[in-house]
Amino acid sequence: MGIPYVVITADYELFFGSETGTTKNCLIVPTEMLRETLRRFGAKMTLFVDILYYKKLCDEGRRYPHLLEEAGAIKRQIQSLAKEGHEVALHVHPHWLDARYEGNHWVLPLHRYRLHQLSQVKDLSLWETIAGCFTLSRELLESIVRETEADYRIVSFRAGGFCLQPFRDVRETMKSNHLLIDSSVFPGGKCHTHELAFDFRNCPGRPFWRFEEEVTEERGNGTFLEIPITAIPVTSWRRVCHALLRRQGGPWVRYGNGETMAIRDASFRTPRWKLFAKPFSTSATYLNYESMTFKEMLYLFNRYLSRYGGDERVPIVFLGHPKAISKRSLCELRRFLKEITSSQKGVLTTLRGFYGEIAEDPLSSISPYAGVTMR
Repeated sequence: MGIPYVVITADYELFFGSETGTTKNCLIVPTEMLRETLRRFGAKMTLFVDILYYKKLCDEGRRYPHLLEEAGAIKRQIQSLAKEGHEVALHVHPHWLDARYEGNHWVLPLHRYRLHQLSQVKDLSLWETIAGCFTLSRELLESIVRETEADYRIVSFRAGGFCLQPFRDVRETMKSNHLLIDSSVFPGGKCHTHELAFDFRNCPGRPFWRFEEEVTEERGNGTFLEIPITAIPVTSWRRVCHALLRRQGGPWVRYGNGETMAIRDASFRTPRWKLFAKPFSTSATYLNYESMTFKEMLYLFNRYLSRYGGDERVPIVFLGHPKAISKRSLCELRRFLKEITSSQKGVLTTLRGFYGEIAEDPLSSISPYAGVTMR
């Protein structure tokens, strides 16, 4: 049986529906609650920071000074987390480039929700280009962390909305920005709307892989390492059972006070009628700590290990958003982490930490870029 490396990731962002929610309720407070939960077990998270929201707060803060206070709170929290050993990673939602603040709320046009909807002109000085948005975002996030951690380098990336295809459009930019690790993929997932476009149905049958031209195609000597969000096919009847379990044990009242973005692709969410009409049909379910009970987490964890347990090292990557967690979800996460640590079923780490383990393996021949210190 291989060694499971449990990675807690958090997408640090607001809601993108009719109500975005507030910085305090969607980011600052729930992230602190998550930090305290992890601290009990000596665990660190990988925090994917939606840095364009921070930029927009600074820009609009010229007209609305209270937004600069919110930007300051975000900055202090990121620095504090990095200083404590949590990994700070890059997360990009380009639609913030078109957002505007109207006194008491955000207006979010979504016609440039994906990176690929930006210009492909190779101009690193323009936020409106793929190359520029990537580079300037990485530089801005690094500059925040380096005020307290002088040598810090951003090495991990997650695309907004999982949208990293076609990878050829961003490959050279990721390479030039020394982004070694991607965690945008959840195997088996598929969606296609104007805002979201990805197809992860044909991923390599491995818990992680190197790639070069396409994120779902393994390349033995590839530049990049994909550490996917843990996902497995789950039958409809099993999902119904899990949904019933969630109704027991207390309410799921999330900290965030916004509304989710409507997704108009039926392939991304299983219709309720299908859950009952086709009880043995399956759909990809990714591991999360927002809405899963302890039993659900443990079920997916064990199923994943039964599939990939023959590998020497198996990353188990949780996806979550501070905005969507609740007291109930943190309670369920604590139960899971207690089970893992007390029975020594896994190692708690970050994406950067797992990369360090792989880089030390001579069989993997994965080495960090010059000048990148793994920690």
